[in-house]
Amino acid sequence: MSNFNLRSIESSDMLTILEWSNDSETRKQSFNSSPISLEEHKAWFNRKLASVSEKQCYFYILENDSTPIGSIRLDPINEEKSSYIISYMISPKQRGLGYGTKIIKSLIDLLDEGFIIAKPVSLLAYVKPGNKASIRCFQKLGFEQKDKNISDSELVFHLSIC
Repeated sequence: MSNFNLRSIESSDMLTILEWSNDSETRKQSFNSSPISLEEHKAWFNRKLASVSEKQCYFYILENDSTPIGSIRLDPINEEKSSYIISYMISPKQRGLGYGTKIIKSLIDLLDEGFIIAKPVSLLAYVKPGNKASIRCFQKLGFEQKDKNISDSELVFHLSIC
């Protein structure tokens, strides 16, 4: 029987996140497709950890029976912290099993319950047009594609949680 848990990111997750981030498919679907060095990642990860502790960012790991499945993050867009960019990735070993939908839904459930951020909250997801798996995940969970995209290489999906 599966035991899923969405937990806050920890310093011990740094190398796992780097490994997932540098996976060839992850790089292909990222807006910056260049490989990430350990030094760059360490600096970025430590900034994110500090932001999490200051409640400036929300960063979680989805686990199944203590096995890390993926990560998901909310970064504020505005000073009021009412709009966030949602970003996620799934472990290369766990792709194609529905965990993209699972991790996004788990975070939405926390937001619905008001556990991490006061409502209303607006979520924006930026997705490459070729990332069919992410597009399906966001659409399945009620995110609507905005009419105006930033560019031809970027789709924008929106969800309001009241």
